[in-house]
Amino acid sequence: MKKKIAVIGAGLSGLAAAALLAKRGFLVNVYEHAVQPGGSSGAFKRGTAIFDVGSAMMFGFGPTGFNPHSLLFNEIEESIAVIEHSSMYRIHFAGQEVVFHADVESFLQAL
Repeated sequence: MKKKIAVIGAGLSGLAAAALLAKRGFLVNVYEHAVQPGGSSGAFKRGTAIFDVGSAMMFGFGPTGFNPHSLLFNEIEESIAVIEHSSMYRIHFAGQEVVFHADVESFLQAL
């Protein structure tokens, strides 16, 4: 008989825990109070605008360096591609795009 496990929260950590437990043969139920999974990686929409709730990217040490998320995806046996972006973040305000570059000088020039 398989053991049953309840995971509280469908954020990235809860979903990762549930996936690893299910892979090991446990019967897993995930309980989430929000209307959608994702936790701090979620988003919401107001009118035609979409807003990130929190983190939208998973950071590591570059495309060939250490990325802690690759360890999880390797364990679940799913591939993960690390895509380097030229900017950390960008917003659109009053018809203008403001790009937040990792390099301070590039950010100040864009601003």
